[in-house]
Formats: sequence, structure tokens, C-alpha cells
Amino acid sequence: KPKKKWQIAVIGKLQAMGISYGELAERIGNSYNNVNQVMCKDNMPSIRKQICDYLGLDLERLLKDEQEGID
Repeated sequence: KPKKKWQIAVIGKLQAMGISYGELAERIGNSYNNVNQVMCKDNMPSIRKQICDYLGLDLERLLKDEQEGID
């Protein structure tokens, strides 16, 4: 289950668009395994940025809000 604000935002956007991690991986030119891993462990900052950029999410704002405890 996603715990970080950016992960929750990504999940919501993917659901709204009706696409899976596999489809997202294809669209950003990455592998399903890498997308799945970053969504579970948040251990690949470059892929996290690719995902958020593709989905039009402001990653910097999401990370800053999380640090400041803003919902």
C-alpha cells in the first residue's frame, strides 16, 4: 500500500486514466519491474521523476508538502 504522498497521487492519476503499471512502464520507456519497484520501495528517484513528469504531477511540490506535513 502506498505511503508517500507522491505514490498516492500517482495511483489516483493512473486509476483516473485507466492505465496499469505495465502500460505506464511502456509509455515512459521503462520496465514493469522498475515501475513496480519504485512504487513499492521508492528507491529509484530518476524513475519516480519520469513517472510524475509523464503524469503531469509536480513531484517537488508533493515531496515538499510531505516534508512539511501538508495534506
